[in-house]
Amino acid sequence: MPAKKKSAYAPMNKAVAALWLSLAVSACATPPARDAQAEVRAFIDRFIRAVNEPNVDDFVASFAVDATAFFPSPENAARRVGREDIRRAVAPTFMQGPGRTIVARDLTISVAGDTAYVSFDAGVDRMHARRTLVLRQIDGAWAVAHLHASNVSEK
Repeated sequence: MPAKKKSAYAPMNKAVAALWLSLAVSACATPPARDAQAEVRAFIDRFIRAVNEPNVDDFVASFAVDATAFFPSPENAARRVGREDIRRAVAPTFMQGPGRTIVARDLTISVAGDTAYVSFDAGVDRMHARRTLVLRQIDGAWAVAHLHASNVSEK
């Protein structure tokens, strides 16, 4: 039996096989890409649910420890800094019990790495209740780093 002739492509076939094997292994080892937009949307849904229930503990827990906030009321005109300061600002409103149901209209979400910018209008009719939130991802979870709330009525 004649000796088998080696193909000139044998080294290249081995290289291609090694490349395919390494791609297959790395694809299995790579975690699935996260959908940051969906994560932020789910966070905003929980945030709004805390307002609507009203649940001050869940609301305040959605903020980073060092978060800042501006609220649209004369008694809360100053910048609020930290969870406890934010809690003191919103607790009287939450203690009133459920009010009207907040709906995030005209919702915009922009994600850039571990930061997200969210804005929406929770107003009704000619009264706008604009909200802008800056979120940070901290230890794998989204948290409000800053909230700016303003209310304005159309003429």
